[in-house]
Amino acid sequence: MSNDNKFISRNMYTGSGSRKPKTGFFITAACGIFVILFGIWRYFSMTAVYDAGGTVSVNRLENLVYSFSGFLGIAIVYVIVGIGIIIYAYIDYKNKTTLDNQPPQQ
Repeated sequence: MSNDNKFISRNMYTGSGSRKPKTGFFITAACGIFVILFGIWRYFSMTAVYDAGGTVSVNRLENLVYSFSGFLGIAIVYVIVGIGIIIYAYIDYKNKTTLDNQPPQQ
């Protein structure tokens, strides 16, 4: 093993958690699921307040989406972001595991 490879193998991990790709995958995927569930909850809470005759408070980004597609559009954006986070977690996990399975280079 050359000096460059030793340096890389010593410094490529930032902590004990970065050596376990499954942990990172599950945490990131859980965040994606949380975003999806938050979007669904946000949709039902906004429609309930609106149906009751109240006013719904939304932030700037939600207001932009609402102006194009309404409450359903806001929920769809949250679901798309959540799915994107889950896909990112899967791709990152696959990249880390395929790098671990490669034989060391001489």
